[in-house]
Amino acid sequence: NAHAQGLIEKARHNNADLPKSHRAVQQMEASLKAAKLGYLPSVGLNPNAGYVGINSSTDFQYDLPVALDWQLDIFGRNTTAKRKANALTEEYKDLEQATKAELIASVAKAYYSLAMIDNQIKIADTTIRIREKALETQQALMDAGLSNSAAVSQFAAELCAVKVQQGELQRQFNEVRNSLSVLLNENLSD
Repeated sequence: NAHAQGLIEKARHNNADLPKSHRAVQQMEASLKAAKLGYLPSVGLNPNAGYVGINSSTDFQYDLPVALDWQLDIFGRNTTAKRKANALTEEYKDLEQATKAELIASVAKAYYSLAMIDNQIKIADTTIRIREKALETQQALMDAGLSNSAAVSQFAAELCAVKVQQGELQRQFNEVRNSLSVLLNENLSD
């Protein structure tokens, strides 16, 4: 259904949980890159320049010390950090996928629940109109002496039961619509 697909896309765009899970994945991927860089040597530069002189003789002097540091991973610290970062990255990617799947399923469920409840409300409306006509007919029959008040009361009770059912369906419809509004992060009007 194109309308349901549009609602799903809107929910994916507006939902507050998806950007959070995406940022968490990005952070874990950055941690993984940092852990991988632990295997590389580090190079440090500390340039220094200035005038050096005694009495009347001054010279401009450059100093460019380079430091190279490379630690062997004898105890597996870098390997452990890399594995941990990799596992966390995969876990957060799975969490992001699960969040997307749950959002899609919730929107689809709400959409089809609304459609089902709406159909039930239409059926209840039609039933109410039919029961109102039947009650009028039964009342006319009683007025003509062809029926009794017990039959009229029974028709009135059946009409009342359908109206109560319709009210309950409308309440359910509103609850599902409100939950869909939360998923879409917008206010849905009638």
